[in-house]
Amino acid sequence: MIKQLVSSIIEDPPVAAQIKPRIQRLGVPLLNAAMSDQEFFSAPDHPARQVLNQLGRVTSNADGCLKSTVERAISAAVEHVVHESTHDVGAYSHAAKQIERVIADQASRRKNNLSKVIHTCEAEQGGLVTPADEANVSPRWGQWLNWAKRLDAGDTVILNNDTEQAQRTALAWVGQDHATYVFVDDQGIKASTVSLQELATQTYNKGPQM
Repeated sequence: MIKQLVSSIIEDPPVAAQIKPRIQRLGVPLLNAAMSDQEFFSAPDHPARQVLNQLGRVTSNADGCLKSTVERAISAAVEHVVHESTHDVGAYSHAAKQIERVIADQASRRKNNLSKVIHTCEAEQGGLVTPADEANVSPRWGQWLNWAKRLDAGDTVILNNDTEQAQRTALAWVGQDHATYVFVDDQGIKASTVSLQELATQTYNKGPQM
């Protein structure tokens, strides 16, 4: 069960690549926790499960790497569990608090970055292109245009899917008349600006990736 749990997390694409070895390193401590505590699988708020869930929420930079300060903090939390959990029942709670601080700091930075992106977009609104004529489009093309128009700020979209440049992004801002869509990465930094037609084109042949 523990092996399957760990595998399901490290095989999840959104989990940062540098986090996955840390999760694997927790395999033996997690097994010990599951064997010694019957509530491990039944209690969602079990400290050991909190550590796993929080590790999955840590985000990487656009290049897929963690900031050095984040990497050090995560490594310290994981190593504390590895070395202390056998004789310290509070090891997982301690690690969970450490990781939660990292997540809170990332969320704060993301919020600030996102605010800057939105402010810039609104300031540049007057210079953005107007949408192309959508009259006489095919039913299927119209379907993807409508899908793009229904996106809301905060929705996750994988841009350039099935390519080496595939990237998980979040919609940050939509221009007037759906002319322009601005997406940010996990850090809240602008990742891409596309038109309605460009966004619909990415989904025309393979469907939306969310």
